[in-house]
Amino acid sequence: MDDFLSAAPYGQACGGCARAKSKCFLRVGGSECQRCHRLGKECEPARKRKAATPPHHQQPQQKQRLSIQEQSSPVLSTRLEEKLDSLVSLLRSQATEKHGQAQGQDVQLQQLHTPQSQQSHDTPKSHADSAAHFHVHPTPPNSTHTGTATTYSELAGSFESGADPHLVFDAGNSVIRPVRPPECDASISSPIHHDVSMHNFSDQRAEEHLNVFRRSFVPMFPFVHVPTHKSARQLRQEKPFLWFVIMCLTNPDVSEQFAMEDTVWYIISQRIVAQHLANLDLLLGVICFGAWAHYFKKDKPFMTMLAQLAVSLATDLGIHQDSFSHLRQTRSAKILIRDAIGREPRTLEERRTMLSVFHLTSAAWSTYRKVEALRWTPYMASCLRILCEAAETDWDLVLATQVKCQAITNQLMCAAGDQPAANGGDPKSSSAMFVTYLLGQLDEIRQSLPSQICLYSSAQYYLYSAELKIRESILTRLASHQDTSLSGFHRLQDLDSLLTCVERWLAVWFEMPLVDWLGITVDTFAQSTHCLIVLFKLTTLSEPGWDTDEVRRRADVLAALDRSCETVELVPAAVGMVDADQGSPRRGLFFKTTYLLRSIKALILAEMTPDVLSGAALQSPGVGVVIDEYSAKGSSAVHYGAEEVPIPDELVLSLSDEPWLSDIWSSPWDLLPDGAFDLPLFT
Repeated sequence: MDDFLSAAPYGQACGGCARAKSKCFLRVGGSECQRCHRLGKECEPARKRKAATPPHHQQPQQKQRLSIQEQSSPVLSTRLEEKLDSLVSLLRSQATEKHGQAQGQDVQLQQLHTPQSQQSHDTPKSHADSAAHFHVHPTPPNSTHTGTATTYSELAGSFESGADPHLVFDAGNSVIRPVRPPECDASISSPIHHDVSMHNFSDQRAEEHLNVFRRSFVPMFPFVHVPTHKSARQLRQEKPFLWFVIMCLTNPDVSEQFAMEDTVWYIISQRIVAQHLANLDLLLGVICFGAWAHYFKKDKPFMTMLAQLAVSLATDLGIHQDSFSHLRQTRSAKILIRDAIGREPRTLEERRTMLSVFHLTSAAWSTYRKVEALRWTPYMASCLRILCEAAETDWDLVLATQVKCQAITNQLMCAAGDQPAANGGDPKSSSAMFVTYLLGQLDEIRQSLPSQICLYSSAQYYLYSAELKIRESILTRLASHQDTSLSGFHRLQDLDSLLTCVERWLAVWFEMPLVDWLGITVDTFAQSTHCLIVLFKLTTLSEPGWDTDEVRRRADVLAALDRSCETVELVPAAVGMVDADQGSPRRGLFFKTTYLLRSIKALILAEMTPDVLSGAALQSPGVGVVIDEYSAKGSSAVHYGAEEVPIPDELVLSLSDEPWLSDIWSSPWDLLPDGAFDLPLFT
């Protein structure tokens, strides 16, 4: 049969075989091919090839056809531009409607938290400058062009939302996704500048408050570096929210503090939560407000909420990871390379801020134990290493020391459900090994510190507190898992080491100048209560060979509370602090802390046995007997000898959220949950 078939010449296959990319065999007679005959299809004749050079009389028609093809490309570009214009119009209309609603809410909320005296003189300012229309934002100002190279912004245009100035819709690769643009010029007015403008501060007064912040607050928690040559006016222009929180914390007038607190909460709720604004200034302000949250605490603590808000802001800004670690995979390798080149490495300020977020979450966990701290990551370890190598001041090294101590204690305090125990699940043997490992890490931190850093009280607090928690953990587990191989002498040595840690911490506490008491953070105050609770347990511990009288001679818990009360009472007069008005339901921090310390003393005395209480009375003759009475005005009265101290019920109810209260009533060193990390840190 193949003898009656002949292959079609090159380029003359029928239409069906050409579309099927099959070889065309012509049948005898040339009427149809074998494939079309077999399939029962009509055999289309082969298309004739166009002549390479058209005839002379057809050249004008060919030129006209080419001109039509040349015009088709601009038409496609025009259609694409029309689609983008319609999309921009849609986004613009939605933003205008949302901005009108947000502006109306701003006016109402500002009228609520603005004092009546200022409402009569101030009029709500329009945010048209900070929230305008959508506009095309093709190429960043700092972009450079070399030859035919194009930037990523040229390949993928972006549209910036004026109603939300920190949100950019990137249209690269035919997709639209929200990204955070680079921070704009700090000199441009923002809604935060308008929010803080209702509280007037002269330049001289602002400088005084900023100096107090540098002197008393930064050494306790160096989350930010404010150079001495930077004025308060410059700080307000660059970071208005951080500046306002600093002015609020350092204000000696408690009534003005509470009035400024309303503005702080307005910025947090309206600007950050409702309008989704995010920048480094807002993050630093939240960290500052959360670290000293006890200045404004009412009945419920809010430090944990602010810590989680700081985590959200850090994640939104992308500073929780390296700038090159989240490059997206695109279809073009050139775009990926240019995107990587365009990104700058993390600045020292961003790395310091991320470590401060970790510090804040760790402090919130150790104080209130509601949400665990951030997990330690290799990126945080790199931030810690770079901060130590490129430290701008000694306070950067202090912050690094505090973070290292927190990372160690978090392994004990935070339950890691996805991490195995140190030796596979045996808490009895993992306890001694793991504690020895952590104590070794703590010794490495001490040895690596410069001599001047070891003298700072803010570094000593965390070093002694970390050692106290580590040594307490082994006593906790040994109390529940008795090890017959451990002699009583070793147990007494551990108890004595615990008492030594408490002595050292309290020695630093009482040597601190009165001015530095202003900067005591929530975390430092939680460390003080923890030391007092441990000292109380050591005082009431009934164990063979343990001398409680010797404990009271070395460190008396009741005397420590009395001395703390005396020191706190001296702070307002030393710094010129004025309490709120008599009719105000709230009081300043240093005017109500004495009530809290005396409440702790009352609870401790109530838990002491008669024999221990008689010994404590001999050590502190002014203690007397504690009698709790409830008055008709809704307050409790605590008697210390001849002194009667009224304690408001609001303060008593607020103690229910304090974890140290349950530590007083718990038996000495109950079993803690296992599952701590055994991974190396700071490498």
